[in-house]
Amino acid sequence: DDYNQYWCHVSKKKNEVIQNLEAQRKSIGLAVDSINACMKYIFFADDRLKIEYQDEKYKLLSHGNNVKPCDVSVGERNIIGLSYFFTSILEGQEEAKAYGNEYLLVIDDPVSSYDLESKIGILSFLKYKLSLFLEGSADTKALVMTHDLMTFYDVHKIFEEIVSACKKKNYPNDPKFNRFEMRDCCLTTFS
Repeated sequence: DDYNQYWCHVSKKKNEVIQNLEAQRKSIGLAVDSINACMKYIFFADDRLKIEYQDEKYKLLSHGNNVKPCDVSVGERNIIGLSYFFTSILEGQEEAKAYGNEYLLVIDDPVSSYDLESKIGILSFLKYKLSLFLEGSADTKALVMTHDLMTFYDVHKIFEEIVSACKKKNYPNDPKFNRFEMRDCCLTTFS
């Protein structure tokens, strides 16, 4: 009887491990799909950059061909990072409910190292993602930093539109955004 209980216990543990590994594999697939959807949105193309998970390895494809991460531009690597950032925030959560949670999003110079087409894609993507988070919860905050004045004005316009949409949601506190400049090691209001 002890022998049967022991093997029953071992079999049960083995099945739990298999189920956990299977869940991890599915989770990796979902994350890769989400990252690829973000990159498709940014590039306005299915195959400019894509990640595949095959044989327990990640593969980076550019226009359908295998490439090494070091062989893509800094801007393209940053787009992969930004796509991963937004995907990882929602990890393990149901997307429809996740945006209702409180977040502090810190994005440092999101539009550096890009050509004009990619800048448009990134700004559009940022507006889309920041809108989901900021309109999803009155408690969510976002900090976007840049050293580029043109990017500052583009992000300023994005926040104006998001704040306008948030005001229609009748949040308990009036939504707003602030503009600051770092000058001589001091943070000052930027007008």
